[in-house]
Amino acid sequence: MILVAILIYVLAGLAPKWILKQDYEILREQFSWKIPLFKLSGLFVGLSLAFVLISISTFTTKKGFVENKNAIYGLEFNSVMEKLGFQDGMKIASINDKAVYKVSDIIETILVEYGKSEVCVDVNGIESINILDAKAKGDILKSVSMDFIKPIMKSTNNTNSVKITYENYNFSDVLARFKMLWYQAIVFVNPSPSHIQQVGGFLRMANPANSHGQALSLAFTLILLGILNLLPLPGFNVGNAIISSIETQRRKHYNKKKLIGYVSILIVILLLLI
Repeated sequence: MILVAILIYVLAGLAPKWILKQDYEILREQFSWKIPLFKLSGLFVGLSLAFVLISISTFTTKKGFVENKNAIYGLEFNSVMEKLGFQDGMKIASINDKAVYKVSDIIETILVEYGKSEVCVDVNGIESINILDAKAKGDILKSVSMDFIKPIMKSTNNTNSVKITYENYNFSDVLARFKMLWYQAIVFVNPSPSHIQQVGGFLRMANPANSHGQALSLAFTLILLGILNLLPLPGFNVGNAIISSIETQRRKHYNKKKLIGYVSILIVILLLLI
């Protein structure tokens, strides 16, 4: 996917010159302010295409979740929640006398409530109240785990499974996925080995099993290259746009040979520092 993404950025960067042909050179010699904008064409096309791919992948799939009322075998809690008085097999009837629609909404509902949260739990038909104060909520927030509560999907004899509800994704889910891939790309760029391990390495991520995975993999590589092209260095989209803007302002082109030499020295220094 990385080669496809690079090809997209290269073709998008050359597109203005190919489309305008002689007019492009005229604009360049006239020091038109359109030229710096053309230098950003690769960045614009790359990130726009990434957003389109994420949108298509998101809107053509459905998300599954378990309604709280359908968690008939109770819930499974991690160690943080167990310390706060919850036990596996408990059901949560309500929070501050309000029913909870999704199991995945339980933690968020507890945390957003102002002050104490009264969680009504059900154990074998017997209800009791578990009060979570500010300290308890703080313990949840400080935990590195995100898997606080999940439904028990099958009975002990492994027969009937819990009903899963499916619904369409919405635009906010598209934005959330784009934000997630953007963050993963930033983590990947980070030279810290521990951060690289968080995303599993690029080669592992770029091995999708289906068309949706391929779309997200290409979107990730486009975002990754987009972040790199935000660097204000010659050879990258933003760097080229800055140089073109300075040339337009000065109405004088830089000596490309000297420029390439300076960039080469800078790249070598950066590699040594990293």
